[in-house]
Amino acid sequence: MNGCESVQARFSEYLDGRLNGREMQQIAAHLDECRECSHEWDSLRYIQRSLGTLGPVPEPKDLLLRIRVAVSQERARSRQ
Repeated sequence: MNGCESVQARFSEYLDGRLNGREMQQIAAHLDECRECSHEWDSLRYIQRSLGTLGPVPEPKDLLLRIRVAVSQERARSRQ
């Protein structure tokens, strides 16, 4: 893996642990050496932690009805 763009393009997968061990090691090594990418990575981690503190969002009371309406509309659209 080379270049900041290719590393930053994989940050989401790295954050979620969806890379293999070798890929994770390559990104970790790049982050150790690149101040710009390391700063960007720290910002993403901060955002992730901040979002985690928000807790669950209650579902709207009419969620099931809205889903049924959306499915019904999609079926009608696909028949046309």
